[in-house]
Amino acid sequence: MTPRSHDILDALRDEARRLYVSIPLPPPGEDIPFPKLQELAQAFDRFLSAHELTGKTVARRLGKGFSEATISNFRRLAKVGDPAELPGHQFEKIARKIAAWMEEYHEQKSAVRPAEYVETQTAKLMLTAIKQAVRLRTMAAITSDSGRGKTLIAKAANSTFTGVYLRVLESHRGKSRFLLQLARALKLTTGRHLNAPDLHLRIIDQLEGSGRPIIIDEAHRLQIDALEVVRDIHDDCGCPVVLFGTRDLDRQVDDRDRFFGQLSRRITVRLDLNDWARDGGDEPV
Repeated sequence: MTPRSHDILDALRDEARRLYVSIPLPPPGEDIPFPKLQELAQAFDRFLSAHELTGKTVARRLGKGFSEATISNFRRLAKVGDPAELPGHQFEKIARKIAAWMEEYHEQKSAVRPAEYVETQTAKLMLTAIKQAVRLRTMAAITSDSGRGKTLIAKAANSTFTGVYLRVLESHRGKSRFLLQLARALKLTTGRHLNAPDLHLRIIDQLEGSGRPIIIDEAHRLQIDALEVVRDIHDDCGCPVVLFGTRDLDRQVDDRDRFFGQLSRRITVRLDLNDWARDGGDEPV
């Protein structure tokens, strides 16, 4: 029997209300009883252990107003007998933010890959290169002709690694417009009064210490000054960077004659799918 539309909507609403890793809290505006705070702190402790996360990492991801000390004090609620033992903290505000973040992080980590994603040998090669770049926090360049699924893999990697994905627009090839596109991908407010240096600093503030991979599709479109900005952001933030593009990307990042190879030396993971395919690759698995 075909499901009725309101049945599907009801199922979607139920799914949206379901908590997978956190615990239900009273509605905003109502007090959270101490046992609930303690239960959440215990669940949070288990969550960090399961995902091998530190308080510093979580504080960075939660953003302004959250420090490593704040996270540490909240975790101590799991062991204290009374919240009065930890005075001076708005635990209810912290609890609601942490509960929401736990669900968001779980959703990102368990995100389904795009429906049209098909695991082939080329897909495995690309994902292996991306994993290596993320693990080493280095830069990677993945090149091939069109039609080999680079964009699908880039989007799949973005979901898997909670990255920052952007596809370079032809109209945003230069430094200033690329910074604008990256800022928007990070959901940063971009007003007319912000110039390129301001955007650059705001992007660094947002990404520094986060470890989030920056995944750039159609990277062969980037002009030299934009690629230099990518290198600077990688250096300043310590974020891995994965560049997807055509064979033209190889020529773009080869700066040995321009800047003594400062960019090309940072790209320690390289994958040319054209060379691999010529050797008889790309069999479905």
